[in-house]
Amino acid sequence: SDVSLLVYPNPSNGLFTIEMNETAIENTTYKLEVYNVLGEVVEQAEIRNTKTEINLTSQQKGIYLMKVIDKENNSISVKKLIKE
Repeated sequence: SDVSLLVYPNPSNGLFTIEMNETAIENTTYKLEVYNVLGEVVEQAEIRNTKTEINLTSQQKGIYLMKVIDKENNSISVKKLIKE
């Protein structure tokens, strides 16, 4: 797959930027889900641009998992997010 994914700043205060390469998002939309340690979805978004902002400021401090899913529901990336 030609998908590159950056998440920054990480750790952060709850505001994260997700950056994907332009060729990856040219012909498709990706879905993003953020899970807490209990496996509950705490945030969802669609990735349509090279940069997407995720706001977890209302969530407790801790570790979250961010999953990026393609249009066929395949998980293409899982990243750990740390909220301080």
